[in-house]
Amino acid sequence: MPTLVRPRDASAFRFAAVHISPPLPKSLVDYQENNVFGELPAATYRAKGSIIAGDFNATLDNRRMRKLLKLGYRDAAEQVGAGLAPTWRAGRGLAAITIDHVLVSPEMAVRSYQRIRMAGSDHDAILVTVQLPRA
Repeated sequence: MPTLVRPRDASAFRFAAVHISPPLPKSLVDYQENNVFGELPAATYRAKGSIIAGDFNATLDNRRMRKLLKLGYRDAAEQVGAGLAPTWRAGRGLAAITIDHVLVSPEMAVRSYQRIRMAGSDHDAILVTVQLPRA
């Protein structure tokens, strides 16, 4: 599922959709060697910056997530005071946690953040309104 939109216009922003492997014991090698955390670029991208969104299978205190945030990204939910709102309901007695994120460059303003319950899914959809900087 990882997707990167590369705009033709140098003043446009970059968007990447990700679905990173969960850090489960049966997939630990896959998580360490094949996830895309290490391939994600710094937040700065020409004039308008970057947005990375998707199922990161990581909370904001995850070591790899913290490293990504050090590249300059800001979590949209955290920007509007909803950083701990759960996006995934595991079932089987496990707690609901926040593992789905929309990360934005510092030059973008997060105007709204909304979680939407999706019938038949254990993940909530996330709807974020972002104001892009002027070129």
